[in-house]
Formats: sequence, structure tokens, C-alpha cells
Amino acid sequence: MRLGSFYTKTYKSMPYDVQFRSTQLLYRSGLVKLSEEGNMCYSPMGALYAKKLQDSIVERMRDFMEFKVAGGERECMAMYQQELKSYKQLPLKLFHAAASGNDDYKFKEGLFNPRQLTSLVFTAFAEEQSATQIRRELAEALRGLGSELGIKLQPLDSKDMMSLVWESKLPLKQFLKCDSCGFGGDAAYIKSGAQKYEGSEELLATEYIHTPSVGTIAQLEEFFGASAKSFIKTLIFEVGEKIVAVLLRGDRNISIGLLARHIGMEPEEIKMASEDAVMKATGAGIGFAGPIGLKADLLLCDEEVLNMKNSVCGANRTDYHIKNVTCGRDFKPDAIGVFKEARPGDACPADAGTLEALNGSEIASIEIKELKGTYLDENSREKRLWSVSVRICVERLMSAIAEENMDESGAIVWPAVFSPFEYYVIAGNVKKPEELQLAEDAYRLILESGRSALLDDRSERIGSKFIDCELLGVRGVIVAGKLASQGLVEVRDRKSGTSCEAALEELLEKLY
Repeated sequence: MRLGSFYTKTYKSMPYDVQFRSTQLLYRSGLVKLSEEGNMCYSPMGALYAKKLQDSIVERMRDFMEFKVAGGERECMAMYQQELKSYKQLPLKLFHAAASGNDDYKFKEGLFNPRQLTSLVFTAFAEEQSATQIRRELAEALRGLGSELGIKLQPLDSKDMMSLVWESKLPLKQFLKCDSCGFGGDAAYIKSGAQKYEGSEELLATEYIHTPSVGTIAQLEEFFGASAKSFIKTLIFEVGEKIVAVLLRGDRNISIGLLARHIGMEPEEIKMASEDAVMKATGAGIGFAGPIGLKADLLLCDEEVLNMKNSVCGANRTDYHIKNVTCGRDFKPDAIGVFKEARPGDACPADAGTLEALNGSEIASIEIKELKGTYLDENSREKRLWSVSVRICVERLMSAIAEENMDESGAIVWPAVFSPFEYYVIAGNVKKPEELQLAEDAYRLILESGRSALLDDRSERIGSKFIDCELLGVRGVIVAGKLASQGLVEVRDRKSGTSCEAALEELLEKLY
């Protein structure tokens, strides 16, 4: 490709406040365009890089894709699932690209958290044993992809979901990982072990307490002189036409993700109850809800609440709470589960370890689950169908590669498996025939050898060409400059920092 006939524009600085150097350099290189509203798009040059990255992913994952499909992800996958009725059809491996909005978008986090995400999705339908094997192979393939691209991906495994996380020194999303067994995942979705309540074992009689204008956990701590761990928090949600209440220990936050999975809904379908809905369910204002006498279609209880005795909860009466409340004696939930958001220091549910914080970005995820659909095995017995799904985020992966592949000056050196160009050929001064012709000849030789190259034949200063070469992250640099009158080019390897001079006839031998 010749830069002189291709649209590209680089920038001296980044006008926006973005904390990651990778996004700053991707903008300055002209590979991506950003607006103050957080919208992002690839430039024509950036589209080449994005395509090469996607092609590299597909090549690494080729064993896990048989057919490329199009259409809405959920609807499309459901249609294929319905058609699988026999073991002879399994496994079925599908692949598609998906674009989705990002509710967690933060402009400062750049391409690690853009307004829109592009994902490559690989889905396999299989019987249970095969699905488990495919999951192991996928995890290994993704770790191999990370190694090829020069990044380390931390596997965080919560059995049904594995997150492959790039760890960051700057604040990003919080993940949790067991310090001994490797269990872990997104703090908003993983289940942690229950902590035992260290209270009196003797059950006391319930007592209504007048608590005027005391509706928050902090106010209750001050009023009762007790820890938040001794309170039962009642959260009320509207899910469609139904009222769903969740009981948590007072120092805990709700995990909407875990709640959504438990009730079989999507997180966005769960809304905090309005003031009118709270009044209808409790007969009281906001801040005084409790499980005793609550009018809810579904009352869910976090497992930690089962260990609590002589607790304080709302009385479903404005300005009143109830002391000495115990689950089982004073109220009975419809279901018990894990609904709290996990946090550092919690017990690992897989072993006796402790969950520790890990800050980073989820580059890929692998989900395995049992489906409602069934198929007939080789003995004509009906069995449940399983699915394994891998989702790889292109923008986050590109950013992680840039962060981990920089030279000593802080400029990107893209891995060969990702960059669409192995060599950047510079014609020092295009007004000098010997320099332009030597650059043309070197460019032709490289292409004829089966390698890829970019020829900078623009009427720009040679210093600007060096800067653009670094911004575009090309590893190998061939310069036809002041030595062109002697028939020599300079060959530089930006990764190793080495350089040498070469005549055309020995150029291919001197390439890295």
C-alpha cells in the first residue's frame, strides 16, 4: 500500500482527557476517531488493523467454528437450537460478529470501555461431556491467542463462566480472584461464600421500635449503636407486573446480575420499585420495608440472612423498625440464594481461600450452560442440550495489545500477527529520484517475497514520516535516504532496537 494515494491523518496530541496511553496513541495514529460524546469509529487505515485483528482471532479459533451466521444473536441462536434433535447433529459450531451498546461506558477509560462494543462470538451446541471438553479447549486457545498478541490474560473461573482478564495498573473494572484456587470473575456476577453472623444464639422476642426519620443503614447504625451486619436490608423491585423483594445483610449491596439469573430475566428488565409501588407493598414510605407482612409476589433471601439472629428490619410502617427478628421464626422467604455482590475479603465458595481484588478489563469470556432444549442420543434416550459460548471484544483486545507492546520511547510496536504491515518503507525525499526509486525497489522486493509493506511516498519531511511510522506501530523500517546515492538502505527493527545498512541484493537477508 502507498501512503501517497491512501487517506490517513495523524495528530500531534490527544485533545480529550483519556487515562490510557493506548487510546491516546490509537487516536494520534489516526486509526480511530473519537468525539466528545464518546462515539468511536475506525478510519480507513484503522479498519485495516481491525480486520487483521479479527482475521487473527478467527484463524486461532478456526477449530471452533463451522458456519458463519448473521442476524440477531439471541433470536438466531434460538432458531438453531430448536432444530437440533439428534446426537448426529452435534456438535454444531457457529460464529458471528456482534455490535452492542455498552451501559458501563466511561469516556476516560477509552477503548477499554467505549460506548459501543464489537465482539466476535463463537457458540457450540453439544452434549454435556463434549461441551465440557470444548470449554477446556477454548480456554487454552484463548490463552494461546493472548501469547501470540503479546498480552497476558488472567483466567478467572466461576464454573459456568470464565473471564479472561487483562490486568491494569490504572482503575478499570473490579474482578475478584481466589488467592488459592483461581476461582473468580466479575465482582457483580460471581457468588461468594456466606459469612457467619456473630450474634447471640438465644432468640429474643420481637419488639417494635419508633425510629422517626431513620431510614438508611447509616442512620440505623447511629440510632441503635450497632453494626450494619445486624440489620436486614429489604430491597423492592418491579419486574414486569410483579413485585420482587430481596433480603440482604445490611452491609451488603445487591447483585442485579445474580438476581436476574435466579429469576430468569435480563438485568435491564429489573427496576427499583417506585415510591407508589413501595407504598403498595409495605404500607409505608421508603426506608421502612421489612419481610414481616410484606406484600410481594416473590420474597428472596440471601443465604447470609439465614445465619442472622435477633436482627433489626423495617416494620412496613413509617418511622418504625422491628428488633430481634430471625428468619424462619418470624418470616419465611419463598427462596434462598446468593444475591449479594461479592467483595474483596469474602470467602471463596470453591475452597477455604479468600477473594482478592483484581483490576482490569474482560477481553474474552466463556460461558457454559445447560439449555431447556433436548435431543435424542444414540440409544434414543432424551437428553438436555448444552451450549458453550465465547465472546471476544475487539476494542478491548486492541487496547490491551497496544498497552503491552510499546518500545522504550512509549510508541506502539504491533505484534506481527496483528499488524497488516510488517515493514514501513520510507522514501526520504521524493523529489530526489535516487531516493524515491530505491524506496520503490525495496518496497517491490518485500512484496515479492510474500511479506507485507507500507510505502511512505508522500511529499513530507522525513522526520514526519518517522513519527507516523511509530504512530502506526510498524515494527520493521526501511529508509531510502542519504545513503541512496550509494545504493544502500537503512534497515531498522523497532522491537529489538537494532539497525544495519543493506544493498538491495542483500535486503531480504537483513530483514528480521
